[in-house]
Amino acid sequence: TMDADAIEAQLRERYSGYAASGKRGAAPAIDAEWVPQRLIIPGINDPHLWMTRCSAGKERDIVLAAARRVLQWASSGKFNGVYSIYCRDGLSGYIYVEARSQADAQSALEGIPGAFAFKQTLVPIEDMVDVVKVKSQAPKLNPGSWARVRRGNYAGDLAQVVSVIESSDAVEVRLLPRLDYNAEGRSKKHGTRPPQRLFSVEDAQRADSRTLSSRQNEILWKGDRFINGYLHKDMRFASLQLENVKPTLEEIAKFAVGEAGEDGDEQAAIAALANQAAAASSTMNGIEEANGLSGRDLQPGEKIEVVEGDLAGVVGVVRSVEDNNIIRIEPELSASRRGGRMSTMTLPARELRKRFSAGDHVKVLNGRHSNETGMVLEVNDAVVTVFTDIGKGEIRVLAKDLRVSSDIGTSTGGTQTIMVGLDVNDLVHLEGNQMGVVLKVSRDSLTVLDDRNEVRTMAPRSARPTR
Repeated sequence: TMDADAIEAQLRERYSGYAASGKRGAAPAIDAEWVPQRLIIPGINDPHLWMTRCSAGKERDIVLAAARRVLQWASSGKFNGVYSIYCRDGLSGYIYVEARSQADAQSALEGIPGAFAFKQTLVPIEDMVDVVKVKSQAPKLNPGSWARVRRGNYAGDLAQVVSVIESSDAVEVRLLPRLDYNAEGRSKKHGTRPPQRLFSVEDAQRADSRTLSSRQNEILWKGDRFINGYLHKDMRFASLQLENVKPTLEEIAKFAVGEAGEDGDEQAAIAALANQAAAASSTMNGIEEANGLSGRDLQPGEKIEVVEGDLAGVVGVVRSVEDNNIIRIEPELSASRRGGRMSTMTLPARELRKRFSAGDHVKVLNGRHSNETGMVLEVNDAVVTVFTDIGKGEIRVLAKDLRVSSDIGTSTGGTQTIMVGLDVNDLVHLEGNQMGVVLKVSRDSLTVLDDRNEVRTMAPRSARPTR
């Protein structure tokens, strides 16, 4: 048996220099909840962190090359005091090296292309934890939800999530291509972008058939991938706007051109896309309002229909809008009456959809047709067709952008609401003692054929009815 002196000597030899030496041993098994905060953060005896300049876009390549070098040194029994090397997404042109000394950090990067090994800055001890701290979690996305591109040739364009790439900060999205088949990227003329339209194999073949190929249901051209005419790209979260996307029906209609199918039923394709996006957003945390209904869109007294969950198909009336997008509704079910009173229930706004019927008189709240009024002609899931009071034409609007209203024949001119009071084929007085016949009435303009046989477009206030 060993005496106390021998045990003490053995323990001293085993754990001597544990905190101060360059060797890292296994920490004793201590419950982290009982470790004082001052012992968790780095100290003066721990390795230091050096921020090193590098070529922008080469951060990951440099980190991998340096890591291979350090591993080779370790396998050969040579330890140079380097513990970790990493880079941060969103911080371009810099990498971090955790090492005992600046000389050790420089030796790990010296000679690697793109790394400026001798342009290093020591990170203060109190800032070392913040460097590796994750400030926000990646948003939870579902296939089918909407997004917008932040920058580049497709800046501002609507995109739809196809799939979420696991273990990364990227998603696969599809967009309507903006291709100049005779040039790369932006059009040279006036710096304008090419228009959005589906990919054309014929145009691509005429422009550059050498880079055109196909595999399964995909078409490859100039390094881009196209499926059913849509451009499919892998994009990082930072390159996309994921909150408050709020696509208009016009954007969805333009996006649906490739979904109409052989029967050409574009309206059904629009409704399918809108419903798909709403369904995708219904299970998302934090960005459900980007695509679906929110509490701001509803008022007491509006008719709604439950479209998600166990109560799908139930029709009711909004009684109150509560916090966190919770809506209290009163179902139109006689079975739910108790003691002569109708019971109520609360549901998330994302599980609801405004309900309209043919013949309802409605007003448009948002979008290009804002403030127009008319009568509902048809309801196709989330898309409503309205016959306008002023333009005497059909428009299609998302149900969430409508509200039952008794307003008739108003349009917005600036901040003032004016009464147009004109119809197609009306005879009107024009400026300069001219006369004309109204050809078309729009929300904020008139198209008139004057007595000189010229077609003119003007503001409604420029014409007066003869009657």
